[in-house]
Amino acid sequence: MSGWDLVLQQFVDDCVERQIADPRAALTDFAGIIDLAPPEFAELFERSITTKRLDELCGVEAYLCAAIELVGPYCGILVTRSATGSASALVSISGEVEEGNFFGDDPTITLLAACARALLLLKAAPRCH
Repeated sequence: MSGWDLVLQQFVDDCVERQIADPRAALTDFAGIIDLAPPEFAELFERSITTKRLDELCGVEAYLCAAIELVGPYCGILVTRSATGSASALVSISGEVEEGNFFGDDPTITLLAACARALLLLKAAPRCH
């Protein structure tokens, strides 16, 4: 795994272990991760949310809206929440077969972790090496 892959994997692991429990912190962490994306992945986020917009949405606690914008226009997303409060998310990067999924307590963190998993699967695909 490259350095970026390890950072993505650590983000997912932190979400699994509930080390990241605050949606705003998850958004900030994930925004930093995509800022470090290798060129072949950076284009997925070129039309993503700006720092100013992220701050505006977080300022009104619109965390899930911020996550949707952060994941960007090149990913298909599905976020659900059960009546008991647990959330699930599925992220499909445009044109790719593999999808990232995640289950958790917070829909924002769940969406970001699903996106990180989708990126890890895409990065592991033979054509990306």
